[in-house]
Amino acid sequence: MHPAQPAHQALPTQPDHQPTGSVLVIGACNTDIVASTHEPLRSGDSVPGHVALRPGGVARNVAHNLAALHLRTQLLSVVGDDWLGQLLLLACQQAHIDTTGVHTVAGVASASYVTVHDATGDTAAAINAMDALAHMTPTWLQRNAAQLSQASALVVDCNLAQDSLAWLCNNYAHLPIFVDGVSTTKVRRLIGLEANIHTLKINALEAGVLCAQSCETPAQAKQCAQVLHAVGCQRVLISLGAQGFTWSTADAHPDTQAYWIQPALVGATSAHNDVGTSHSTQVNTTGAGDALLSGLVYGFMHQLDTQQTLHIANACAAITLQSTHANNPQLSRAWVHTIASTQPTPAYL
Repeated sequence: MHPAQPAHQALPTQPDHQPTGSVLVIGACNTDIVASTHEPLRSGDSVPGHVALRPGGVARNVAHNLAALHLRTQLLSVVGDDWLGQLLLLACQQAHIDTTGVHTVAGVASASYVTVHDATGDTAAAINAMDALAHMTPTWLQRNAAQLSQASALVVDCNLAQDSLAWLCNNYAHLPIFVDGVSTTKVRRLIGLEANIHTLKINALEAGVLCAQSCETPAQAKQCAQVLHAVGCQRVLISLGAQGFTWSTADAHPDTQAYWIQPALVGATSAHNDVGTSHSTQVNTTGAGDALLSGLVYGFMHQLDTQQTLHIANACAAITLQSTHANNPQLSRAWVHTIASTQPTPAYL
């Protein structure tokens, strides 16, 4: 039998602690080319729909969210010397992201990610063209040591090559390193580096690949997290999509090691929208995982307790799901705290 839920402080509508440090986000800055339709997709045939170009990339999306939540945020990435690169830099600056560490590489096409959404808003297929990120080598990272040394926390996505991920984990293990698995292909790059990861955010498919076992239910996600803790990963969030997500820490008692939290119900109005919803209205899933990670970083920087942090992460994802963009332009600290404060207590697994 599980013990009683631990006591925790109620989440204020605004954070009490104001971080003095900064977050350095390292990884993909690319253009999202998003195709969507309200009709069923048919193999080998076209359907009417809409195509939009938007700034994206896991690292850039996280940096955008953190800046919207009033954290000092710098992005370390590369863009090509093309018009897409110019648009990406402008979008970052408009989002109040410090782009000092975003370098323009001559003769290289900016990274892009093409995704097709089905009638429900879920991703039906996607292709990424991230060759530009090959320039983010260990040598390149070393040339950016000034930015790295000034950061209070690092957020890294697995779009980086394995040797670059290893260089960061081995040389900056004294900093809290938050990592996004990105995809089933790229998450394999973390094998052998788990002991230097402070917080790992992955989805069920990525967890299954990383742990070589099925991960379809909260109980299976807990088992995967235990595998990751056994090789040194400190904190693990595994997203199960519509089921919610699990969260666990390596230093907790086995009976209290894992939490399961259901998707947030969004019943609050934003400062920019006077129409509230009784529940989350999913427009598309792009960026929801990035928002989860953003909430974890926010909670850490504000020294929130575990349950407060999980509620913040859940609220960030719920707000993002309501937007056609990977970053909801209405995301704000006040709205996130309002939604987070209404969430039920996470359940033990």
